[in-house]
Amino acid sequence: MPRVLALVNLPTFGGPHNQIIRLAEPLAQHGWDTLAVIPDERERGSAYERLTAAGVPLAPVRLHRLRAQRDLRVQAGYLAGLAGDVARLRDLIERERIDLVQIGGLMNPQVGLAAYLADVPIVWQILGTTAPMPLRRVLMPLVVRLADVLMVTGRKVAAVHPGALGMGSRMVSFFPPVAPPFFAPAAPRRAAARAALGIPADALVIGTVGNRNKLKGHDLLVQVAAQLHPHYPQLHTVILGGETTHAAYYEQAVVAVAAQSGLLASGRFHIVDPGQAVAELLPAFDLFLLTSRQEGVPTVILEAMASGLPVVSTDVGAVSEIVQHGTTGYVVPAGDGAMFATATAKLLDYPALRIQMSHAAAQQAHTSYTLGQCVGLHLHAYTLAQQHHAQRTRHTKG
Repeated sequence: MPRVLALVNLPTFGGPHNQIIRLAEPLAQHGWDTLAVIPDERERGSAYERLTAAGVPLAPVRLHRLRAQRDLRVQAGYLAGLAGDVARLRDLIERERIDLVQIGGLMNPQVGLAAYLADVPIVWQILGTTAPMPLRRVLMPLVVRLADVLMVTGRKVAAVHPGALGMGSRMVSFFPPVAPPFFAPAAPRRAAARAALGIPADALVIGTVGNRNKLKGHDLLVQVAAQLHPHYPQLHTVILGGETTHAAYYEQAVVAVAAQSGLLASGRFHIVDPGQAVAELLPAFDLFLLTSRQEGVPTVILEAMASGLPVVSTDVGAVSEIVQHGTTGYVVPAGDGAMFATATAKLLDYPALRIQMSHAAAQQAHTSYTLGQCVGLHLHAYTLAQQHHAQRTRHTKG
């Protein structure tokens, strides 16, 4: 059976790791074994525990990370370790008899170089807009040169990565998979979720899901909550997010501001590490809010829609390709707390509109973003990559 090496160079569990878990079994049913590669014990985080618990075969590797910063001094460690990373990855690819390498994220050129040297097909996934544009301009020519297939989370993400759209049929647009019955509207699950969070059954609940880092924009959510809470005495705001290395930022920009505004003292603002219980806790919400500064298409938006939640989101990445403005939720300019609060208030004020959008969101998620569709797109990408790699090899040898 052919083997795909799927790399996510992040120690904290997130959407890309979740995608590997969701896809591993159905890909195996279609003839592809998955080997997940993540950072080794020097950066061991929640990704290791979650992938291990899910039974996904793992190969932790010592890897350096290219940072989304312009200061070259910050990148010195990465540059110094680049050759070693390439050698370790090439050795792993050859030792494990890998047939295809899937790279999760733009800023992993060492993986592309290792796969190229090992002479295996490359599927490079662009998952968001985290990398600054100067870095995209530097890295994308290498990606276009090495990748047999480019997978992108939406055409809007592709459009801001130079050269992506020029790959033509070798660019495959995809969205993360929704995995029912874990995410589906259900009143009994709502009551249990609210009880677990200590929230009254008759409360109005807005919330988000996302690791506690700066890109998720939870500081904006605090601003929105501070504007809304005085007008809605029954309103509770929930952040479901695991801890990350951004603890200092989070304490200063989120927790301290929530305390200063009186949100924490009110007992109606909750910051909870959900562990593996997102599917169990998400039904507590009436509305799902995404306040991110940068994204591709976050898995949790699709999970929220599948759970029957209207979405209010910042206009980042390809979110507007998913959230139909005025039908399944609202999309507002990134960083605009006033517009975000206004859109949220409209849905709080009109229960009938919430119900209408709830039904539309669930229907869209369960018909357009299924696990089967995501698996099919990956299988298509793998086949294209194998074909292109074979053609390129024949041309080189010829």
